[in-house]
Amino acid sequence: MNIAVELERFLSQKAKNGALLVTGKWGCGKTYLLDAIAKEYNAKNEFLIITVSLFGVDTIDSLHQAVKERIAFSRGFSNKDDTAQKLFRKFKKVSTPITAVLSEFLQIAKGFNTVLNINWIDLVSVEEHVDCFVNGQKTLKTLVLIFDDFERSKIDKVDLMGAINDYTESKNIKVVVVANEDEIKDKNYNGIKEKLISRTVHMSLDKDHIVDDLISSYKESVKDYKI
Repeated sequence: MNIAVELERFLSQKAKNGALLVTGKWGCGKTYLLDAIAKEYNAKNEFLIITVSLFGVDTIDSLHQAVKERIAFSRGFSNKDDTAQKLFRKFKKVSTPITAVLSEFLQIAKGFNTVLNINWIDLVSVEEHVDCFVNGQKTLKTLVLIFDDFERSKIDKVDLMGAINDYTESKNIKVVVVANEDEIKDKNYNGIKEKLISRTVHMSLDKDHIVDDLISSYKESVKDYKI
């Protein structure tokens, strides 16, 4: 199964069509392959593909916060200019109050300490389209969410699918779920799955593709050593 072709087909569909499920055994290279595909898309102007690992996530609130963090840190803002980079690095400390950061850049912030003394991540919105910077230029991209390690989340699977479904139904965001279905023990999973998943693709270990990709991305660092 060519995952890249399936993903391209899924992203090209305009109508609301549920989520795409990529399933396969642990170690078959699902995460590695999708990360490589996402990197190619993100270098262009049309899509912003972010991956959120559900490994160990135990509440719906922490899931939504993880989505916001990944969106904020994937927009290319940190590459805009020196001032923006300094601000961005401070924002990466999620616990930092907004006022502690903005006060270094905006004098007016000093008069609003009480109002601004909140976690900055609360101000990040999750929308179908996201302002990004590509090669220093601002561009509007279509957001795509990949939820990896579905079976490793500690959230009840029915509740988890409901939370993910909200991104597709209410926000019209393209969603890809990555899971090893053999490890999902929830007896209600199959009954509710069809409400979220519109298409399932099965992935097996693609050794040749992984080896070829590793070779193509290899950067020589030792003299007289090469592949």
